[in-house]
Amino acid sequence: MADGKFNPDLVSSECFATSCRAPTKACFEDSGCKKGLMCTARCLGDSACITGCFARFGNEVLNEGLKCWIEDYKCINIAIMEPGNDAPEEVPAPPLPLAT
Repeated sequence: MADGKFNPDLVSSECFATSCRAPTKACFEDSGCKKGLMCTARCLGDSACITGCFARFGNEVLNEGLKCWIEDYKCINIAIMEPGNDAPEEVPAPPLPLAT
């Protein structure tokens, strides 16, 4: 997302259909996973919002999909920070609660 607009260069629909076909199919057959993806689509790249969606709708099916889409095959390109020790003043704030 850039300036609140979808950036198609960050998502490879072909990757979902080829490299991650099984987890993508499983997600669309699972209501929790599907709701999690729809929720994140409305976040327009807001990381706190996305985290809230995963916390609310996350399940094993969504976790497997995310592993394939983001970690294994990078169907979705997001900034992933290298692991390391955060100084107390650098620790990210917890996600905000979802608005209902």
